[in-house]
Amino acid sequence: MNYSNRIQRLQAVLRRRKVDAMLITQPENRRYLSGYTGVDHGIGETSGVLLIPAKGNISLLTDFRYKIQAELDVNWAKVLLYPRGLLKLLPQLLGDLGIKTLAF
Repeated sequence: MNYSNRIQRLQAVLRRRKVDAMLITQPENRRYLSGYTGVDHGIGETSGVLLIPAKGNISLLTDFRYKIQAELDVNWAKVLLYPRGLLKLLPQLLGDLGIKTLAF
């Protein structure tokens, strides 16, 4: 599957709409855009989210339980672990990347 074309098309839309990045949280959308097969087992639980900037490299944010699977499924993206939870990592990461507008 050529996920690169899907990502590039999405990035072009983000640039046209002047959005810095998009956060992909739904399992179906993660899989469609990246091939990541992580399964969300319950309400409020996620096996990972994709952060797709309008320009630049994709990141897959996950916790330690899914690290190996993430690295195997999405070996072309940067895999970042959130040891204290996604909501602790995300604001810092968005700031570090200069992301001011985020679609989801």
